[in-house]
Amino acid sequence: MMKFVLKVLLVTVALLAFSLLFGQYQSALAEFDCNTVSEIPISECEALVSLYDNTDGESWSSNEGWLISNTPCDWYGIKCSGGHVTWLGLADNQLFGHLPGELGNLTNLQTLFLGNNQLYGFIPVELGNLTNLQTLFLSNNQLFGYIPVELGNLVYLERLYLNNNLLLGNIPNEFGNLGNLQLLSLSSNYLEGNIPAELGNLSNLRDLILAFNQLEGSIPVELSNLANLQYLNLALNQLHGRIPAELGNLVNLIELYLDQNQLYGNIPGQLGDLANLQTLSLSYNQLKGSLPADLGNLANLQRFFLESNRFCGSIPPKVANLSKLVELILSNNHFSGNIPVELGNLRNLQFLSLSSNHLVGSIPPELRNPENFSKLDLCLNNLDLTDPDWGSCQTPYIGDFNYDFDVDGSDLANYTIDTGCIELKVIAGNFGKVK
Repeated sequence: MMKFVLKVLLVTVALLAFSLLFGQYQSALAEFDCNTVSEIPISECEALVSLYDNTDGESWSSNEGWLISNTPCDWYGIKCSGGHVTWLGLADNQLFGHLPGELGNLTNLQTLFLGNNQLYGFIPVELGNLTNLQTLFLSNNQLFGYIPVELGNLVYLERLYLNNNLLLGNIPNEFGNLGNLQLLSLSSNYLEGNIPAELGNLSNLRDLILAFNQLEGSIPVELSNLANLQYLNLALNQLHGRIPAELGNLVNLIELYLDQNQLYGNIPGQLGDLANLQTLSLSYNQLKGSLPADLGNLANLQRFFLESNRFCGSIPPKVANLSKLVELILSNNHFSGNIPVELGNLRNLQFLSLSSNHLVGSIPPELRNPENFSKLDLCLNNLDLTDPDWGSCQTPYIGDFNYDFDVDGSDLANYTIDTGCIELKVIAGNFGKVK
């Protein structure tokens, strides 16, 4: 109930601001006679004039030619072909106001770039008339309200950017009709509800970015039909349930972000089939169990993030097969046993975090001299750090653990050592003392 009240307040305030500002713009409409224009239809000219009037065109960063010459195809940000406007590009141009419904008259438009401005109000349903549109870029504005289902009519659309706005409600099921879509970015809004299974129909999709919303429900197994998908980001939502094993069918996937949700259960071993994967981020969920040995097949993996879950058991030595790893973050889990000596073979590794687990034994000497090592985080374990050989280590940084350390009797956060050798000793079986 509280969530609903907050949304109502948000929309009410936005509508009030919209009404006040709209009244100001209506009183300052520019005068331009589209009857003097011959190179495009009058209806298209009127759509451009309406955009200028409703977004404070006089204050745009660039407005060369607008409402001065009677050749709109020469106006800044406009391109024409065959007697029609086909390109409207005014991104990052200080547009301030709302999008007029008359934009729906630009029926030959192929590209609409209006991102990175200060647009507010609703997305006009009339944009669903732009059936030749291939790119719609409205990101980084203050647009609010629901996403019009009419956008599902844009069957030639290849790229749809609506991220970083104030959009509410569900993702329209009608987006499943956009068979030519290659990129869908809806991140950083207030979208809720389930991820539509219909998105699994988008056979040409390469990038699906739905992060930082309030989406819930399980990850639709239908997403495994997206054979061309390379980038999947569902992080920072309220998704729950298990990770579908069928995601292992996405053999072209390069980056997979499912972190900061409420996912539970084991990691499916089928994710080990993602041979092209470079980033796997599953942090901050409720995942449990041991790590599947099949993950050692991810030969191209560079970034592997599993912190703040409930994984247990030993760290599989097969992790050392991931020879391209640059970052390996396994902190804040329930891993036990010894640190695999094989991790010392990861010559590209720059950041290794194993903190806040139940690891025991000594630090493998193989971790002393990684070629590019910059950060090692082992605190809050039960490690034996009394090995005198660590006094001759050459590791550039050991520390910067983001915890308070007792250094010669005084507390120091984020302690780092740039040069020289160090010796770590056990305090209460958990913390390290830097000497």
